[in-house]
Amino acid sequence: MPDTYDHITLMCRLKAAQRRNKELESGERYIQLEELHQKEYNVYEHKIEKLKKELADAHKETIRVRNYWFQVLEDMLREFEKAQKRSAQELRKMEIRALNAEKQRDDALDKAAVFRHQFYEAASRLEEEQGISVRPDGWKTEYFQRHDKQTKPGVCFKN
Repeated sequence: MPDTYDHITLMCRLKAAQRRNKELESGERYIQLEELHQKEYNVYEHKIEKLKKELADAHKETIRVRNYWFQVLEDMLREFEKAQKRSAQELRKMEIRALNAEKQRDDALDKAAVFRHQFYEAASRLEEEQGISVRPDGWKTEYFQRHDKQTKPGVCFKN
């Protein structure tokens, strides 16, 4: 039995080798291999073209997004510069207002000093003429030493 099995196995192998030899001699196998290779080559070539197209699209998208962000950043920069310019103008206006207010205050203080000086002059003349002492806060003190004995000296009343 083992001989028969070996014989059959060898016969199958021989037939397969003969068929393969015949295919190789006639060129059919080469044609099949070439067609198979061409199919695989076309599949890989298609994949490569598809990946190249995806890469080009991704590159275009990257450029588009970068340009968009640059535009957004430029817009933000322009808005910031406008706000900065407005703030600088507002600051200049406020400085001018502060300087004007200081000038008005200084003028008012000078005017008050003139009025105070005039008041003191008038008060001293009045005191000399009538004997009435007028204080700077507008109260006057009269000394009724001669006429009114019910009023104590130093009593103040408002003009």
